[in-house]
Amino acid sequence: MGTREYLLDKAKKEGLDKGIQAGMATGLEKGMATGLEKGMASGILKGKIEILQELGFSVADICSKLSLTKAELENALKGV
Repeated sequence: MGTREYLLDKAKKEGLDKGIQAGMATGLEKGMATGLEKGMASGILKGKIEILQELGFSVADICSKLSLTKAELENALKGV
């Protein structure tokens, strides 16, 4: 392998490494934002369910008011 080929190979590797690092950083950032958004939505839903329970609404009424199935309601309370 000559000098030219060596330098091209090295540049390719460096470019690939930088691309991978940038991609991972972007993916991590997007993943964290999505996770935070889903977590907040889940917490808000759980809070609404708990308030309605405290007010004495039945499971059927809560499902109706929040447009949830019984399984969705149970999963929200479990934090799934």
